Amino acid sequence: MQKPIVPKLSPNVPSIGEFATCCERAGASALSLINTVGPGTAVDDDGNPILSNVVGGISGAAIKPIGLKLVREVSSQVKLPIIASGGIGSPQDVNAYRKAGASYFAVGSSLAGMTTLQIKQFFKWLGSPISTPKPGNLAGIARSSNRLTTYSGARVISNRKIAPNMFRLELDSGTKCNAGQFFFLRLPGIGEKPFSPMMDSPAVYLIRPVGPFTEKLSTLKEGSEIYFRGPYGNGFKAPEGQNGIIVLGGGTGVAPILMGATKWKKNIVQAFLGFSQPLSEFFQLEIESILPNAKISVDLPGEPGEVLRLAQREIGAYKEDFRGFNVYICGPLTMMQKAGEFFSRFVGSNEVYIAREDVMKCGIGLCGSCGTENGLRSCIDGPVVPFSN
Repeated sequence: MQKPIVPKLSPNVPSIGEFATCCERAGASALSLINTVGPGTAVDDDGNPILSNVVGGISGAAIKPIGLKLVREVSSQVKLPIIASGGIGSPQDVNAYRKAGASYFAVGSSLAGMTTLQIKQFFKWLGSPISTPKPGNLAGIARSSNRLTTYSGARVISNRKIAPNMFRLELDSGTKCNAGQFFFLRLPGIGEKPFSPMMDSPAVYLIRPVGPFTEKLSTLKEGSEIYFRGPYGNGFKAPEGQNGIIVLGGGTGVAPILMGATKWKKNIVQAFLGFSQPLSEFFQLEIESILPNAKISVDLPGEPGEVLRLAQREIGAYKEDFRGFNVYICGPLTMMQKAGEFFSRFVGSNEVYIAREDVMKCGIGLCGSCGTENGLRSCIDGPVVPFSN
């Protein structure tokens, strides 16, 4: 069976109709209109280019008038079906593109910030009559997603090595968030990466230098400028009443666990924190000030996972005492998987929550880089999810 060929045409040409005619003559199955307009340059409040490539295409609502014009132009010159894209975010937009000559409709930027459930509701609404009001739980999402792509500036208060393979970065400003949510830290001209903070205001991050960006972060001096955006995703759910919590964190995954501990200290009945390298006295004391009864372990060389073995030894004989408790876990995927299996046997899988550390790139649910095994987007539907998911 021959695969359909659907060229996507650029608006950045003198005559898009000529390109459409050539595609039709060459046997195209349909046409997709339009690709991004530009290039343009997006900058932060200080004038620094946001994109690592400096320039990039413009998409979303800003290009809808151009998309409508070019769909109308192409539909008058070829007989091929047209897939319209560019600023479609309501039944009115679908209707406008249909009248311009489109047969199918593609949506991208309008989905920013929507959970998987909200996306399903959104597409159902797009197919409704134009007088149908927008579902209430979708109101404000566009404004929220615009806010989440805005960078704020901060300066480094301190940058301390707290283990041979980890440093503690403290900034002079931050944004309030829930334990388990995350932010992107950015250095103009170098790049950005997502991190879940240990404290939110002022912001404190635990970071391992594993690549060019994090290596650069590790060298920042007091007063150095840095940018952040967020928060993204959802965090650990707040405990109900006096319900007990068990927490387990490994490596930099200790950060959201410690943030949660500052909020729910009275609920935490057991805390296990594991590291692959010995901690500095400064950080050891800081942990003790947040979680006085935390049990801290350090892996032996070549034997990772000591923190889970410690939890199994401490809890194993008393498992029935913890039935119905919540368990919050963050750390390497293998550790979380094994810990989730252990705890779910006696507290129930629906009471165990893990904070996934998937590859996050856009943070607003559009690029798909953080897709989970079950088709969810970790940056929006997570990163904190029930272990049973």
